[in-house]
Amino acid sequence: MDNNYIEKNTISSLGNDAKTVGLLSIIVGAFNCITIFGLINGIIQIIVGLKAKAAGENFSNFATTDDEMAERFALENLGSYFRITKILIIIALCMIALVFILFVGGIATLSSLR
Repeated sequence: MDNNYIEKNTISSLGNDAKTVGLLSIIVGAFNCITIFGLINGIIQIIVGLKAKAAGENFSNFATTDDEMAERFALENLGSYFRITKILIIIALCMIALVFILFVGGIATLSSLR
């Protein structure tokens, strides 16, 4: 098999997957925006979904046209997607740790009152 065909097929598949992940992130973000508590997270998720969807479209364009600008835009959008997702995961882990600490502290305070 020709290596160029395999590369184009892989890039095209990556583009389709990125578009799917982007669309799903946008849908989940829209559902999060329904509640007041999920509004901020939902908006960020929609932005991240748009980045992934744009990366997927650029990868698909690059696979069909060999346009190097499309490749560059795809990589930039994918990098933004990963960067924002990384920050969101770190914030979520910090919030989980904070809730755990407050929960344990609350139990310790209640048990000392007895």
